[in-house]
Amino acid sequence: MTFDETVLWNCLYIRYTLGILHTMDITTIKVRRQTKQELDLFRNRSESYDEIIRKLVTELRRKALTRQLVEAYRKMGKGDLALLEEWEAASREL
Repeated sequence: MTFDETVLWNCLYIRYTLGILHTMDITTIKVRRQTKQELDLFRNRSESYDEIIRKLVTELRRKALTRQLVEAYRKMGKGDLALLEEWEAASREL
């Protein structure tokens, strides 16, 4: 991750966290004891489970977006390669 991406993600996280603090509606969800224990592995004592879950969701979204970007760049690259091959064929004809 580049410096700019890191700064952007940190800004989004802070903005999102501040928004949560002002508009937090509380609900209860049931999780298995093992799930809670696994969440505890990611948790600092000062963090809520909500924060941990949101971090995990954010990371999953970031990874999905990264995969989408990589796929889009691959498609663009294939298009550029096809165009290059056309140019090379046209150049040979001259």
